[in-house]
Amino acid sequence: MATFHYIVILLIFNVVNCSNTNNDQLDKTADFIPILNTSGSHYQIGFDIGFTFQHIIKDFLNNYDTLTRFEKAAKTTQGKKNYINCLEVTEMFFPQYIIELKGIAIGADVPFEKLFLIHMNELIMTNNKKNDVGGYSESYDESETRHFENSTILVNSSNKRMIGSNVDVRKKTKNHYYIVNAHIIPTDHERSGIFSTQEEKWSSLTYAGMLSGYMGGYNYHGLVYTVNTIYTKALFPEKIPRVFLTRALLASKADLTEITELLKNSCVGTAEAFTVIFGFINIKDSNLLFKMEVDPRTFMSISEIKTKTIYNVTPSLFYTNRVIYIQPISELKTIEGWKACEVREKQHDNLNIKFTTSNDVTRLLGNNFSQSCQIYRDTDNDPLHTMITMVFDFDNKTWTIWTKNPNISSPVLVLSLEFIVALNNPTWYIN
Repeated sequence: MATFHYIVILLIFNVVNCSNTNNDQLDKTADFIPILNTSGSHYQIGFDIGFTFQHIIKDFLNNYDTLTRFEKAAKTTQGKKNYINCLEVTEMFFPQYIIELKGIAIGADVPFEKLFLIHMNELIMTNNKKNDVGGYSESYDESETRHFENSTILVNSSNKRMIGSNVDVRKKTKNHYYIVNAHIIPTDHERSGIFSTQEEKWSSLTYAGMLSGYMGGYNYHGLVYTVNTIYTKALFPEKIPRVFLTRALLASKADLTEITELLKNSCVGTAEAFTVIFGFINIKDSNLLFKMEVDPRTFMSISEIKTKTIYNVTPSLFYTNRVIYIQPISELKTIEGWKACEVREKQHDNLNIKFTTSNDVTRLLGNNFSQSCQIYRDTDNDPLHTMITMVFDFDNKTWTIWTKNPNISSPVLVLSLEFIVALNNPTWYIN
């Protein structure tokens, strides 16, 4: 029988209360991060996550406005087809993660269908008409479904290697997250997928109700990564949702070939576009960083991959929510969305910072001086606000996280990136 280890910050139940949430509470920013340590099978760790964070998960579902629209779409003939196709192909390749998600649903006492719909997101809205780029979403207000955006900087100079990122979400869902430290030993039943299943040890900042991995994290193989969402018109509900592919990254070795093959997902491919920005620690010749763009390939059962290698002579590179190196099979959903990404990227160039320390990185990520285009987003007229700022420091082997603007606040958490004792006795510091 598996041994379970739980260490949960006691303030966890003060994040939200489903029975008395109001707009004032939703606008507040939490100054702590709940953490769960758990070990066992995929189902067991899923159940532990759901049971421990059930209040946060239920409150997230109550405040995720677009979920109602997704549920209505799932009741239509085309929506039912999209749901079944997506679930069947995902279960074929990654049954262990479907089992894990079912564990979360049972632990949190919420319907599995709701959780799978937030993993499908716009895929449930995709109709059966085709054009030269494949399926596309029904016509609706795109701003309602843009729930996750990012601003990410890579620094790989001769004396510093860092990845820093802002995670932006809709204001109503700003405080719905937690960290999961997991040690997974799959059961025989969980090993039936097309992709090989293996023992996993990882730590991940996790959106409430979703599989870990989509905000990034690190594992005991030495892989450290973040994810940027890309919104395109081309969506393929018969393929694998990106959240399941980024969940699989937590199990990957720190090996460029293995990561490439995983995200290519031969025989099916990704249903949606996204970017993974990553590097390795404790690996020979690991002084590189990578940006991997992943896009659905038109009418082919494989993802399109473009990898940018960042050598240690590059001062800094800054990315948001658009592809740079792939010729996308469809444009971003709105011209305004593409332009907003470009403007945020120009802010990086205009600040002209020489990135030599982590303070230089947070100086950029905390920049909110331009009301028309903030990197740290906190204006009333912006539907998205920055929820988390985080910095992976490869030299000091630390993961530092802020829940407020890093230019005017201290980090709430510093985690070690080394897994020497991180599973049973994690290292962290709380201010």
